[in-house]
Amino acid sequence: MRPVALVLSLSAVWITLGSCLPTRIEPLRLPLRRLRQRHSIKRDSSVSLLNDLELYEVAVNVQIGTPPKTFLLLFDTGSADTWVPSTKCGVQDGCITENHYDPADSSTYFATDYSLNITYGTGSAHGSYFVDQITVGDLSVPKQVLATIDSQEGPIAQQNASFPYILDGIFGAGYPGSTVMYHEYGKSYLPFPMSLYNASLIPEPLFSVYIGESDESDWVGEVTFGGIDSTKTAGDMIYTDVVRGDYEMDMPLRWHTYVQGFQYQLANGTSRNFNFNQKASFSIDTGSNFIYLPGDLAKEMAQTIAGDVTVENNQFLIDCAHQTNSNKLNIYFPSTTLGIDNLVSISVPISVLVGQRSSDDKCLLMIMPGKHLILGNMLLRNFVTVYDFGKHRIGFAPVANS
Repeated sequence: MRPVALVLSLSAVWITLGSCLPTRIEPLRLPLRRLRQRHSIKRDSSVSLLNDLELYEVAVNVQIGTPPKTFLLLFDTGSADTWVPSTKCGVQDGCITENHYDPADSSTYFATDYSLNITYGTGSAHGSYFVDQITVGDLSVPKQVLATIDSQEGPIAQQNASFPYILDGIFGAGYPGSTVMYHEYGKSYLPFPMSLYNASLIPEPLFSVYIGESDESDWVGEVTFGGIDSTKTAGDMIYTDVVRGDYEMDMPLRWHTYVQGFQYQLANGTSRNFNFNQKASFSIDTGSNFIYLPGDLAKEMAQTIAGDVTVENNQFLIDCAHQTNSNKLNIYFPSTTLGIDNLVSISVPISVLVGQRSSDDKCLLMIMPGKHLILGNMLLRNFVTVYDFGKHRIGFAPVANS
């Protein structure tokens, strides 16, 4: 069987995104569920970062096929492929969900010749690409490239089966060049957010994420495709460019941006800077939760924040008194609007970067050593984050009342 014509070269994707849109199209606001998991999940991938040690996941409901079937998917800006479990994937294969995609149940299903094989540091996932209708909110893309998984080890397989909400798969919101299809076959396609814009269904080539606050699993957040919900923000939006070094055929590969450095600022105004000797590219990743730094820097920063810090399984345990620590962590980026020689920053109190383990009530700092540099959800929940694939930039604005 020949692959469907929707599989495009990366250059064709770029040309398509340059098309003009009609006016009076409204953004799509989609509820975002925060899922509180009862154990940790770790992720690592040679293609993308799919999930990590976490306290919460953020997920969206999507409908696939005709008639539509609903799946709860991890909303992940660190990857680009959207996948769900096939009927072949049982509990013994790593699919603990009872929700599966069956091609025989959809009249709009098309097969492709492309397989999906992802290798993780903690496992792998194997399946194949297909094409079908996908609906999010009240907007549908009739022929979207998706994937099914026949077997897996790692992130989604490690969920607690007794938890009331089980993630069925991954909703990839990254760039086309970070798909497995591109890495394995040199071909790619438009991930769903870009497909919405290409089909003239949303007014702007961007989406924004508001994670929201809740102590339990609830629909407290929002993803806005094609716009920014200004009612969720307080203060100006600052922008920094997506990393230019990741460009291939004029299209960025990932939602990465440079971080110039970090600053720990005391309430009395004194501060300590943590700068990089060379440009450091960070993933702005809704599929992760912690701030991941180079090992030595992470340890030095943790010791500066809490002198009595102890290390346990790469986690920095600190006194729970830091849950009310009003000192600040400032993060500096090259500015998009002011020029790359000028810096813009975001700031959070240390208190929002301290979590408490339910197993032993010990507190840990949401900063960890890692080979991949990441700014994850425990930081991003304090901001409305804009992923602009038209101007290739990422924006941050403080959340109202945060």
